[in-house]
Amino acid sequence: MNYTSPTHDRPRPRTLSSDLDALRSRVASAVEAQPIAAVATAAGIGFVLGSRLARPAMALLIDTAARAAATWLGETIWQTSLAHREPEERRAANTTNDPDTGGT
Repeated sequence: MNYTSPTHDRPRPRTLSSDLDALRSRVASAVEAQPIAAVATAAGIGFVLGSRLARPAMALLIDTAARAAATWLGETIWQTSLAHREPEERRAANTTNDPDTGGT
């Protein structure tokens, strides 16, 4: 009797080719999901790697992006905290007594 182990029991070894194929499929799905963001990212990486972007301009872009990301993160945290509050706490957090803002 000749016994051979099935090949599907062992995981396939990783190779450079398989890793590149996985990367290619991930990039393709990201481009398909958000094409504008993918183009902007590629352009930014090209500018930075090509040294066509001066250091002060790059610092300004990074500073602006960090501020935008911090604002977005703050809003996300605020909305998440509101979603987890009790209904009466939510109403109190969303209202103001300032007559200039039209609050209640």
